[in-house]
Amino acid sequence: MIGFVREEGKIAVGVSAADDFRTGRPVDGQALGADGDAAIVADFSVKPVLDTEGRTAFLIVEARDITEHKRLEQKILVAASAERRRIGQDLHDTVSQELTALTILAGDLAEGLRTNSSNGSNLVQQIVQGLRRSRQELLSVMRGLLPVAVDTEGLMAALSDLADRIQNEGKVTCQFECPKPVSLADNLTATHLFLIAQEAVHNAVKHAQPRNIRISLESNDLLALAVQNDGKGMPAAPTENHGGLGLRIMRNRAQIIGATLTVQPAEPTGTLVTCALVSKNDEKNSDQETSQDPDR
Repeated sequence: MIGFVREEGKIAVGVSAADDFRTGRPVDGQALGADGDAAIVADFSVKPVLDTEGRTAFLIVEARDITEHKRLEQKILVAASAERRRIGQDLHDTVSQELTALTILAGDLAEGLRTNSSNGSNLVQQIVQGLRRSRQELLSVMRGLLPVAVDTEGLMAALSDLADRIQNEGKVTCQFECPKPVSLADNLTATHLFLIAQEAVHNAVKHAQPRNIRISLESNDLLALAVQNDGKGMPAAPTENHGGLGLRIMRNRAQIIGATLTVQPAEPTGTLVTCALVSKNDEKNSDQETSQDPDR
């Protein structure tokens, strides 16, 4: 039997002898424990060390508290489920109804051409306008499903579009700065970087009351994404309702792609969120090889 309690921020492990340990077989897995009234989750590994007679002399036990990771994982699953429902509702309320109306118009057009062709032009124009609206609505939904286009310059385009959309909402001035083109072939990394920027921008708009937000992207030895606002700054201890959950999600995304996320006060006021990772130079190296080959 394996038991866990949290003591001074660490996991204490209690192990009682079991058949697996007596036979010398290691045990790995996850276990639930308690911290007062709260449940904790830990990854554990127990490896018996045998004496000269083949009996278990002592156990090497390793445990890692993954409670917060599990809580965040659950919140992400809930958020993803809510997003799927929202997308389904949006498609039903916009594209589906628009296509139904266009079907009716197309039927009227077919009937009108048989009886009175003079009204056909007007009906065709209405259908064209409806198809354009449907296309825009689909693009809006697709932006949520695939925020970064699958090409090397998709991240730049997505960040520029994000800044334009925030600017057009009229609540703050939002600008995107990218002094030199940044190519990133890894769409997974690009998508996580974009979602980090989007979370930082939305947190700023929702909580910081800024007048200006600046999104910047540059690549040298490091690929660096930064979002700076001139609002009232983050509280010393963010709560779940005041940027805390968003900050944990950003840190989790940064960890997934091997990046470092920092959040610090900006000068003279506001907050600076920076996400940096080792630059992927596949495209740069390819360009250099092309320029050095005189036959190309």
